[in-house]
Amino acid sequence: MTYLYSPITHDQFRQMFAEAGRAENFTPAALWALYDYFQELADDGEPIEIYPASICCEFTEFESLAEFNDAYPGDFASIEDISGATAIIMVANGNFVIENF
Repeated sequence: MTYLYSPITHDQFRQMFAEAGRAENFTPAALWALYDYFQELADDGEPIEIYPASICCEFTEFESLAEFNDAYPGDFASIEDISGATAIIMVANGNFVIENF
Protein backbone atom coordinates (compact mmCIF):
# COMPACT_ATOMS: atom_id res chain seq x y z
CA MET A 1 0.00 0.00 0.00
CA THR A 2 1.02 3.61 -0.52
CA TYR A 3 0.75 6.11 2.30
CA LEU A 4 0.55 9.89 2.05
CA TYR A 5 3.22 10.26 4.70
CA SER A 6 5.43 8.51 2.16
CA PRO A 7 5.03 11.51 -0.10
CA ILE A 8 3.03 11.09 -3.25
CA THR A 9 2.11 13.81 -5.69
CA HIS A 10 -1.31 14.73 -6.89
CA ASP A 11 -0.50 13.09 -10.23
CA GLN A 12 0.50 9.86 -8.49
CA PHE A 13 -2.76 9.97 -6.51
CA ARG A 14 -4.79 10.33 -9.73
CA GLN A 15 -2.73 7.58 -11.37
CA MET A 16 -3.56 5.21 -8.51
CA PHE A 17 -7.26 5.73 -9.25
CA ALA A 18 -6.69 5.16 -12.97
CA GLU A 19 -4.71 1.97 -12.38
CA ALA A 20 -7.43 0.66 -10.05
CA GLY A 21 -10.10 1.31 -12.70
CA ARG A 22 -11.64 4.00 -10.47
CA ALA A 23 -10.78 7.16 -12.45
CA GLU A 24 -14.46 7.76 -13.30
CA ASN A 25 -15.68 7.66 -9.71
CA PHE A 26 -14.79 11.32 -9.14
CA THR A 27 -14.35 14.35 -11.33
CA PRO A 28 -10.76 15.57 -11.71
CA ALA A 29 -11.59 18.51 -9.43
CA ALA A 30 -12.97 16.15 -6.77
CA LEU A 31 -9.82 14.01 -6.91
CA TRP A 32 -7.80 17.16 -6.33
CA ALA A 33 -10.00 18.07 -3.35
CA LEU A 34 -9.72 14.55 -1.92
CA TYR A 35 -5.95 14.65 -2.29
CA ASP A 36 -5.87 17.95 -0.38
CA TYR A 37 -8.21 16.53 2.28
CA PHE A 38 -6.01 13.48 2.84
CA GLN A 39 -2.87 15.61 2.75
CA GLU A 40 -4.28 17.81 5.53
CA LEU A 41 -5.04 14.72 7.63
CA ALA A 42 -1.52 13.44 7.01
CA ASP A 43 -0.06 16.84 7.94
CA ASP A 44 -1.95 16.57 11.24
CA GLY A 45 -0.18 13.28 11.94
CA GLU A 46 -2.99 10.94 10.88
CA PRO A 47 -1.57 8.04 8.84
CA ILE A 48 -3.51 7.70 5.60
CA GLU A 49 -3.71 4.50 3.59
CA ILE A 50 -4.50 5.26 -0.02
CA TYR A 51 -6.60 2.49 -1.48
CA PRO A 52 -8.80 3.83 -4.30
CA ALA A 53 -11.51 1.15 -4.06
CA SER A 54 -11.92 1.88 -0.37
CA ILE A 55 -12.04 5.63 -0.93
CA CYS A 56 -14.71 5.10 -3.61
CA CYS A 57 -16.79 3.15 -1.07
CA GLU A 58 -16.29 5.68 1.71
CA PHE A 59 -16.78 8.94 -0.24
CA THR A 60 -19.31 10.15 -2.81
CA GLU A 61 -19.32 13.22 -5.02
CA PHE A 62 -22.55 15.15 -5.57
CA GLU A 63 -23.33 17.89 -8.07
CA SER A 64 -26.11 19.48 -6.04
CA LEU A 65 -28.01 19.47 -2.78
CA ALA A 66 -31.00 17.99 -4.64
CA GLU A 67 -28.88 15.07 -5.87
CA PHE A 68 -27.65 14.51 -2.31
CA ASN A 69 -31.20 14.57 -0.92
CA ASP A 70 -32.25 12.00 -3.52
CA ALA A 71 -29.49 9.67 -2.29
CA TYR A 72 -29.88 10.25 1.46
CA PRO A 73 -33.13 10.20 3.37
CA GLY A 74 -33.78 13.23 5.49
CA ASP A 75 -34.37 16.87 4.81
CA PHE A 76 -31.02 18.58 4.41
CA ALA A 77 -31.78 22.20 3.54
CA SER A 78 -28.18 23.28 3.06
CA ILE A 79 -24.60 22.13 2.73
CA GLU A 80 -24.10 23.28 6.32
CA ASP A 81 -26.80 20.83 7.45
CA ILE A 82 -24.87 18.02 5.78
CA SER A 83 -21.64 19.08 7.47
CA GLY A 84 -23.36 18.52 10.80
CA ALA A 85 -23.81 14.85 9.88
CA THR A 86 -20.55 13.98 8.12
CA ALA A 87 -17.33 15.26 6.62
CA ILE A 88 -17.90 17.39 3.56
CA ILE A 89 -15.26 18.46 1.06
CA MET A 90 -16.03 21.37 -1.22
CA VAL A 91 -14.83 20.97 -4.81
CA ALA A 92 -13.63 23.81 -7.06
CA ASN A 93 -16.17 22.93 -9.77
CA GLY A 94 -19.10 23.59 -7.39
CA ASN A 95 -19.65 19.94 -6.50
CA PHE A 96 -19.05 18.49 -3.06
CA VAL A 97 -17.79 15.19 -1.69
CA ILE A 98 -19.13 13.63 1.49
CA GLU A 99 -17.89 10.83 3.66
CA ASN A 100 -20.71 8.32 3.37
CA PHE A 101 -22.78 7.77 6.45
